[in-house]
Amino acid sequence: MTNLLHSLKFEISSSECYMHYETSLSCDPSFAIVGPKTLSYSLRRHPMFRSRTLHRILGLAGLLAWIAGMLAVPMTALAQEAPKKKNFAQRHPTVTSAAAGIAAYKVAKKTGKNRAAHGEKKNFAQRHPIMTGIGAAVATKHVIKKSGQKK
Repeated sequence: MTNLLHSLKFEISSSECYMHYETSLSCDPSFAIVGPKTLSYSLRRHPMFRSRTLHRILGLAGLLAWIAGMLAVPMTALAQEAPKKKNFAQRHPTVTSAAAGIAAYKVAKKTGKNRAAHGEKKNFAQRHPIMTGIGAAVATKHVIKKSGQKK
């Protein structure tokens, strides 16, 4: 049978291409001869490629590669989580700090007037309400900026 395959030329009538064993020329790649001297035949018949041990090793290697791939996907997903939406103070730190400064100024001024009306001594914030407001604004902006940074 193999001698017959070696000696015959196959003709594909639709494309006028010839397939011969020695030349291995064909217009249709699915139309191929597997003879005893071809590479695919030799690989399939080699004892190493037919052993169960090799199949087990290749199966285990494939399983380990699949497990490693499945473990790598969640790790990359955790590393690329969506950024958290910032709150109003983090989106507008200047306005927030200015409002905090004005509020601190008004509270210091009001409590200073109340203490003076009752004859009590004013503390530093009540004696210097403008500096208190500026300090509150600077401190508020600093805290907002630091809380909005990535760690």
